[in-house]
Amino acid sequence: MSHFFKKTLKDRRAVVLALFIISPFTLQEAAASGKALIYSGVGACKDGCVEAAAQVAIRAGLEVEYVKAAQIRPEIFKDAAVWIQPGGDAIQLSGAISATKKALISDFISRGGKYLGFCAGAFFADQKVDDANTVPGLGILPGVTQDYTKEKAPMILPMIWKGQLRYVYFEEGAAIYPNNQGSHVNVVAVYENFIPAVVTFKHGLGKAALSGVHPEAPSDWKAADQLNDPDGSDFDLSDDLMHQLLN
Repeated sequence: MSHFFKKTLKDRRAVVLALFIISPFTLQEAAASGKALIYSGVGACKDGCVEAAAQVAIRAGLEVEYVKAAQIRPEIFKDAAVWIQPGGDAIQLSGAISATKKALISDFISRGGKYLGFCAGAFFADQKVDDANTVPGLGILPGVTQDYTKEKAPMILPMIWKGQLRYVYFEEGAAIYPNNQGSHVNVVAVYENFIPAVVTFKHGLGKAALSGVHPEAPSDWKAADQLNDPDGSDFDLSDDLMHQLLN
C-alpha cells in the first residue's frame, strides 16, 4: 500500500515482454534457515500488513523477528535470512529509516541476504520513492517504480503470474520497470496490460523480490472490502516468491 503518486513513464511493453520471455532468473540453491526480519515500524500499515508478511516467513519455516527503525543495527542481521518490507506508506517509511540504517539493509542484501518487498516495500527498493525525487529509498532496484493506477480503493486485479491467469489483491501498488542495467531482472508477473507487477533480481551476492500486489493478503482483507477473488487464496504465490529467494 503506497499513499503517493510516482512519475509517469513511457509504455515499455516490448521491453517487458522481452524480459518476461527470454530472460529467466537463476537462483542459487540455499537452505531455508535462519530468521526473517519483519519491519513493523513507522510506515508499515496498521491493518494487518506486518502480520500477513510474517505469515509468509512462518510458512517457510523461518523464525520471525519484528524490527522498528530504531532497532536497525548491525547485530540484528546475524543469522538473518531475509528482510521483509510489508505494505504501508513508502514516504513515511523512508523518512523513518535514516541513510545509515538504509545502508545496513542494503549491505545485508549485497553480502548474500534476501529482501522481500510487498507494495510499499517495492517502492522502497527504488532510488527515490516520491514523484519529486527528493525522498531516498533503499536504492537496490535496477530500474524504477511508479503507481500502477491513481485509483485508491482496494481491488482484485487479473494478472499473468508465471504464464497463468491469477486474480490478486491490490491497493495503490507499484508498476516496476527494469532499466538498461536490469537485464538480469526476472519479470515473474505482469498486469493485464503487460506492465511488470512482480520481479526478482540479484543485488550483489543477495537476491530481492518485489511485488506491487498483495499475494500475502488474507481472506479477511478481501471480506472487509467486499471483494470477490475468483481463484481464492494467493498464498501459493507469496510462498513461491519466498521459495525463489531462499532456494
